[in-house]
Amino acid sequence: MVSQQVSNWLFNVIQPSYEHKKEVYAHVFQFLQLHLKKNLNFKIRTQIYTSSGSGEPNLLINLFGTIQINEQIGTPIEIWVPFAYPYVDYENKGAPIVYIVPDHSKGWYLKPNNNVDTQGMFYHPYLTRWHRECLRSNPDSLNMFSLVELANVIYRSVTTDSPIASKPPGITNTPQKPAKVPLDFNSISTEQPLNLHQLNTEQPAVIPVQTTGPPLPAKPPKAQNDIHSSTPLKYQAPLPLPHEAGKFNYPQERTSSPLPPLGFINQQPSRSPAIASAVPHTMTPPQPSPPVDLIDGENPLSETNTGVTNLTHELYSKINYFLSEEETTIKDVNEKTMKIKVLYEQLNHYYSSALKNSSFLDDIVSQLTSKVRDLTQLNQELGVVNELNHQSQDSIAISSTKKIPLDEIVIADSPMIDTLYKVSAEINSITDTINLISGNFHNEQEIVNEKNFDSCLKTTRKMGRELFWLHFIKSEIGNKLQ
Repeated sequence: MVSQQVSNWLFNVIQPSYEHKKEVYAHVFQFLQLHLKKNLNFKIRTQIYTSSGSGEPNLLINLFGTIQINEQIGTPIEIWVPFAYPYVDYENKGAPIVYIVPDHSKGWYLKPNNNVDTQGMFYHPYLTRWHRECLRSNPDSLNMFSLVELANVIYRSVTTDSPIASKPPGITNTPQKPAKVPLDFNSISTEQPLNLHQLNTEQPAVIPVQTTGPPLPAKPPKAQNDIHSSTPLKYQAPLPLPHEAGKFNYPQERTSSPLPPLGFINQQPSRSPAIASAVPHTMTPPQPSPPVDLIDGENPLSETNTGVTNLTHELYSKINYFLSEEETTIKDVNEKTMKIKVLYEQLNHYYSSALKNSSFLDDIVSQLTSKVRDLTQLNQELGVVNELNHQSQDSIAISSTKKIPLDEIVIADSPMIDTLYKVSAEINSITDTINLISGNFHNEQEIVNEKNFDSCLKTTRKMGRELFWLHFIKSEIGNKLQ
């Protein structure tokens, strides 16, 4: 199981530069689930990769690990995930890059083979198909091309033919040159006795150059080859009439020259001119085999093969029947696979939404729990303070440890404050009376009319003078209290 820390790190690494973030995250996550510190024992990191074509350095995801071949040898593998992974639509840069990196400190050296070059780069028909078939227009190709399947291909390749050797590749010794064959056979006869059997068996294809004896016969003239057609003469001649088909004489094949074919080597053992004289050889030219008539010729096996042919046709029909059923089954499987993918995406969306809602609810529950805990503590403190206030008569407890005496809270009214209360009460009463006369007191109708206008005016003027003096007295008392 991949830890949350690794999955978060992988998500953050993919976001800035990778084009197909969803596919990269899914493929790398599946790879890590199978091989991170288990199975093939791979690890993940980011490292600078310099392109061999453009020389441009990029910070890519690097999957590295060692596939153990036996107790002495392992194959270190590095898989680079390019920015355009996994599709190869643009500039053919989406396929992963695989290198074999031998560890010389362990005595491991690179041994190139059919799938690994001298630089350690890994080649395989699977990667060739990836470069050709993994396109965005074909989303089903992701079922075939993935990092997990690539790891299986690499494992099968390196375990079958390991590209790592325990010894460095040495320089092969140049084979010794063969002994020189002297051109003069007289020198051979003088230096050592010549064994005819040894000469015939060891050097059958060497034709010695004659320096003694009778001269060689002249070369025969070259045969004049007629223009030869691959069509038999039987079908080059005009067709016979229907009633002469049985008596018609077809032209026969003939050789154009009685001479032997060029390049023919006589298989008779050669003799040294120093021992035996040259004997002229005659050779019978090979007789050409009669042409095979594939159309009109009679086939003696045709009658016996009728049953085999019928059995073959029956077998073909059954195979086609099963293949047609398999095609319909494959179509049904593909349709159900697409439906399952859609349902999986929907369920994955709902699952992610449920996870977010669950985390949100967990935060709310934690906040409410802390508030309930605080309220419980406050209620306990209030109960304690209430008991203390019932027991004490000359002080007020505001907490379990702090009390305030009543003398500091309750202060007797002074004469000046009593006067201030009375002045304030008279100010309020005069203000309400004036508002009542003018109709501004609690939506009451105004008292002023034509009959009592003079009396109301005099009364209002008198109350205004009193109100002025009362405000003056109030301000003076306030100044003295300050």
